[in-house]
Amino acid sequence: MPALAESAILAIIQGITEFLPVSSSAHLALGENLFGWEDRGVGFEIAVHVGTLFALVILFRRELLSIAKGVWRLLHGEITPQGRLALALVIASLPLLPAGWLLLQTDWRVFFHALEPIAWVNLAFALLLWLADARGARTGALPRLPLPHGLAIGVAQTLALIPGVSRAGITITMARALGYGRVDAARFSMLLGIPAILASTAALLTEHAMPQAADIPMLLFATALAFCTAAAVIALFLRMMARFSLLAFVYYRIALSVVLLAVVYLYSL
Repeated sequence: MPALAESAILAIIQGITEFLPVSSSAHLALGENLFGWEDRGVGFEIAVHVGTLFALVILFRRELLSIAKGVWRLLHGEITPQGRLALALVIASLPLLPAGWLLLQTDWRVFFHALEPIAWVNLAFALLLWLADARGARTGALPRLPLPHGLAIGVAQTLALIPGVSRAGITITMARALGYGRVDAARFSMLLGIPAILASTAALLTEHAMPQAADIPMLLFATALAFCTAAAVIALFLRMMARFSLLAFVYYRIALSVVLLAVVYLYSL
């Protein structure tokens, strides 16, 4: 497959899977094993992260402005719902920092890059998503999110460092388990994605060299594709959560795991 077409497909996959409760690593693992896709490099990873980040910031611009106003009032001693939400986002983001640092210092995640562990992890967390969504109440409201709940969601988010878990999936799972409605769970997961994407991008920039000038057009193309795809997916997903359950995503992840495991065990015959 031509490099441009492969980059386009990978950027679209990243844009789709970044904020849905599915595993982007499981999709990439499937592509690598079935279609021979190669790692496009750190520059490409940064480019698609920037694209999805722009999509978040633009679509949530009003909410981010409201949160900024809440922070301003908080600094002046007035606690508002948006100020409390800002504190919850900060607290939820903190566990990812030491977990990410530990990941960079060790090779413990190498095992999980194999196709078989990714498939089983994806399957296990799909079932957790189903359980949380089926049993979760709808009474929790995002502006009243207690700080301990933010911390619990943040701790759960660290599990997304394991390929196959899905950052969006595990944060939505925890939010639903804590009693938040689907829309609020999805919104908090997406807002929490902003510091998470910034942190992962910063880590990539500090650990690796900047891309070469010749690669810039391809990277800008990937950024634009990831942005457009992510923006469409975010808008559609929030509408879906207002009307439907998460069961369709559970079924999809189970089917994906079955395909991945079939690839593993059939190829081993």
